[in-house]
Amino acid sequence: MMGLVCLIAFCSLTARAAEPVLVTEADSEMSLGLHLEYLEDKEGTLTLEDVLKPEVAARFVKSQVETPNFGLGLSSAYWFSFELRNPGSESIERLLEIGYPLLDDIHYHRISETGERAHLHLGDKLVFSERPIDHRNFVIPMKLAAGEGVRVFIRVQTSSSFRVPLTMWEPSAFLEADLSKTLIYGLYFGILAVMALYNLFVFLSIRARSYLYYVVFVA
Repeated sequence: MMGLVCLIAFCSLTARAAEPVLVTEADSEMSLGLHLEYLEDKEGTLTLEDVLKPEVAARFVKSQVETPNFGLGLSSAYWFSFELRNPGSESIERLLEIGYPLLDDIHYHRISETGERAHLHLGDKLVFSERPIDHRNFVIPMKLAAGEGVRVFIRVQTSSSFRVPLTMWEPSAFLEADLSKTLIYGLYFGILAVMALYNLFVFLSIRARSYLYYVVFVA
């Protein structure tokens, strides 16, 4: 019965939603910002069952930007929705990256055309080791069977800056891009560490407090 309800909801949402994102082998990186629809939940009380209702689903708004950004210090939760489809004859594996690590509470829901559901609870206040992939950002592995279509709902609530950059990656492309970023971060923090140590040695030598303040600032 639940599967039938999900299937009806999926068909209803698909009928009114934006065109599905076609995921092919040729796409190694794809920003999803302009493929999103979003809904503000001012009370933060809506559940997945609520947003599946036609009268609530009709309130979703098409995103006009690559990275949704709603400011700072919001009490509202936001629901994001998009549809993915694999038009090919073979299954495809992808990584969905939510590229902002300061989001407090994230609920990822996936609903297939047959009504099957998957759910993940993520966020920077949860245990890091429980993430599906150990990474500073939130990375979710996805597999689309040949010809399969799925609808994804992501609920986000946070006290930090409300930015939700969503990118779909081919796994090897993600690792390559992440390696480059890691090298840059390593260089940046390495320079900071050298500056802090150098000024600490200067402070120990001449005991000028300004150097100690600088060390504390850099640290």
